[in-house]
Amino acid sequence: MRLINVYNGELKEVFPEQAPPYAILSHVWDGTNEVTFQEWARRDNDEAVRGKSGYHKIVGACQQAMNDKLEWLWCDTNCIDKTSSAELTEAINSMFAWYSNSQVCYAYLGDVDLRSTQATRSSGSTAGDLKKDAEEASPDSVDTDDVHPLIAKSRWFTRGWTLQELLAPSREVFFAKDWTTLGDRNQLSGSIADITRIHIGALRDRSTIWQYSVAQRMSWAADRQTTRPEDMAYCLLGIFNIHMPMLYGEGIAAFQRLQRAIIKASDDQSILAWSVDDRAAELYAQFPNRLATMDRWTCLFENDARSSVNSVSNQADLLRHIHNELRCDFGDAFRDANSSSAAPSVTASNQQLQNLHGQSELLVEIIFREPPQ
Repeated sequence: MRLINVYNGELKEVFPEQAPPYAILSHVWDGTNEVTFQEWARRDNDEAVRGKSGYHKIVGACQQAMNDKLEWLWCDTNCIDKTSSAELTEAINSMFAWYSNSQVCYAYLGDVDLRSTQATRSSGSTAGDLKKDAEEASPDSVDTDDVHPLIAKSRWFTRGWTLQELLAPSREVFFAKDWTTLGDRNQLSGSIADITRIHIGALRDRSTIWQYSVAQRMSWAADRQTTRPEDMAYCLLGIFNIHMPMLYGEGIAAFQRLQRAIIKASDDQSILAWSVDDRAAELYAQFPNRLATMDRWTCLFENDARSSVNSVSNQADLLRHIHNELRCDFGDAFRDANSSSAAPSVTASNQQLQNLHGQSELLVEIIFREPPQ
């Protein structure tokens, strides 16, 4: 990975396991206004690069890192050479870990503008003046009680890539457009939970995210978007601890490929409990929003069933093990699967399996069990 020296802007290549303490930037991309790896290399002699909003965004992050006594910063725009498919694949597969291993993540909400007039920055600055440029910023702070209406409509909470950037870091601080401090993730966890529908426990303790079912974690991405359809799958790799190659051009097949990888790696079959009212459903959801209503479901298996469904890796395996009952518990805590509470049966015809195996009457049955009152 490459890190930015916050004092002079120079990039340094390091092995992730040997990386010095660093801050990391989370933000919403702004198209051509961002600074690429190649553009950053010529910033000394290119006034157009120094005039980009993306350049000043990095400068602001550098200043904040200085304030936090950190010498290094990572940013996805200029620290990855995206002309190299091998480097891009490695970066995307490693990104969750890079955010997780950072000292602090700066979540920059560029559309949260607290000031009617913005300070004008000189477009004639050079990389050698990076520290001087950064020191022009003078971030204040906002009362956290007033933050919710300010951040509720920020695009940062609607983008696919920022989901892992919200969950992975050990510490995360949110900033407005002018780098005014809005609060950290713990302070704002109530508001963030309301905005994102992510359980507040996952926001306050990142180690707990693995305790949520696959369907629950997938539902967190239901209302998010990415510019390219493939990225809707790639941005979720770290949340499911999956590694796979990037194949831009495959479209929505990337999301189905992700689901196959999850099924192979996990015995949690809640990923199959989507769109149960769709009689023409396929085995895999096409997008995370098909799991939007599953955000409060976890799956339970009897011991004998668990070992059986663990081998499910494709359509044929599912057909062989279709007799196994998937018992799902409503709520965030595991409950007694043998409860006498009502267990409405919902069946969904699986068109993909019908086409593959020529069985027009094949039904996938999922038993939903509500917790006892």
